[in-house]
Amino acid sequence: INHSGVDHSVVPSHGADEAAVFSYLARLGIPAIAITHGDQPITYLEIPSQVARSPIVRSQQTVNPPIGASSLRSIAVPQVQTVDTLGAGDIFHGAFCWSILQVPFEQALQQASVIASRSCQQFGPRYVKKPT
Repeated sequence: INHSGVDHSVVPSHGADEAAVFSYLARLGIPAIAITHGDQPITYLEIPSQVARSPIVRSQQTVNPPIGASSLRSIAVPQVQTVDTLGAGDIFHGAFCWSILQVPFEQALQQASVIASRSCQQFGPRYVKKPT
């Protein structure tokens, strides 16, 4: 797995903060991780591949350096007049999958957030061309 994107609603509520979720996913060797927050900024972490794939081995256990809040970065989400958020997460993930094949991780997150934000400006998840 090279990329992991999750919605804040799936982050465990039993005392784990986002940094713990990022640390857990990083220990699995995932070098690019993002958590979306609806209309709030996307929190993300990108670990250089040589670091993500080369864990430190101590006493037969794999240990990765801890991920702190200072390691996390964020991307602002475009603020739009929201009509309906139905399908916005699916649209975000689809746009991200298309974008990541063409541009770096951070830019793919930005592009996906723009497309998902636009989808919230109309009722329903499908684009309807307005008559001219």
